[in-house]
Amino acid sequence: MPKQTVYDWKSTEEYIESIVSKYGHEAIQLSEGSLGIGDWVLISPDDKHYNIVIREVFVSSVCSGQTIRKCKTLSNKILKEIEEYRRRMEDDEPKDDETVALDTFPKDDRNYSRHFVVPKSWLIDILERLDGFNERKGVDLDRFLQNYIWDETWFIYLQAKKDEVIISEEEGSDESTG
Repeated sequence: MPKQTVYDWKSTEEYIESIVSKYGHEAIQLSEGSLGIGDWVLISPDDKHYNIVIREVFVSSVCSGQTIRKCKTLSNKILKEIEEYRRRMEDDEPKDDETVALDTFPKDDRNYSRHFVVPKSWLIDILERLDGFNERKGVDLDRFLQNYIWDETWFIYLQAKKDEVIISEEEGSDESTG
């Protein structure tokens, strides 16, 4: 096997940035490095340019380097690593839940408490309309969910009943009895 040139992490990082900006390659970090920048693949946007595979290699116990290889087609092994990377990215993406759960009163108040779930988009629309009465701009849903008061959720509950958008509903339970 011919001897390969080993590059330091800084030079390799600059090389990746230049290829991406100059030719439009898609840069994918297949694995993180231990002492360097890890394993990368730069996927060509067209058939005019090479794909580039960058691998971290052991140099000594205190440093590593990167090898760079250009290729017209990617091997099945690299394609499998790209597929695994994309699957990991899909799993890491936060899932935007489309529903919101609220309580009308503390759960231990059996007479008035309702735990109910409504569509998130409907709740945002209601909050924006309520917010309009106060001449404030925008609705911070996270802030509302952390600080809501029972009068607001009772009104929201009644409106949700009227609009028939409640997905699920439960009466409050007395959690104080053991």
